[in-house]
Amino acid sequence: VPATLRHSEMVTNFVPADEFLQYLQAMQHMDDGGIEPSIDATLWSMDGSYPFTWTPGSQKVIILMTDEIAQTITGQNVAQVNLYAIENGYQIFVFALPEHHASFLQMVRGEQDRLYTPMANSETVFQQIKQIFEDLCIGE
Repeated sequence: VPATLRHSEMVTNFVPADEFLQYLQAMQHMDDGGIEPSIDATLWSMDGSYPFTWTPGSQKVIILMTDEIAQTITGQNVAQVNLYAIENGYQIFVFALPEHHASFLQMVRGEQDRLYTPMANSETVFQQIKQIFEDLCIGE
């Protein structure tokens, strides 16, 4: 399944976890894209700007991974993303450096437990993502 690049973010089709980890590893070899419009990319994932659709009745979960603070190239802000997510039934989680968590807090409903810090290897990150889905599917 091909990945699509837009600005400096990666968009994949829905793929198995091991294939997604391969995409993450490939991203490490890309040149820096400058501003990472994480605010915009999150909104675009919800509003139909990307070439994939959510199945009606599906649980809509977005996991944003970045090494930058929350940024935009369109003038959107994290409060707007949060409002859109709530109004349209999306769950948002963010993997970011601890010093950047504050810039994303409002995007994740002000809930600290939706903010993660990526660990040293892909297996640890995979386990963190797995825990998010287990909590959503089993915990709710």
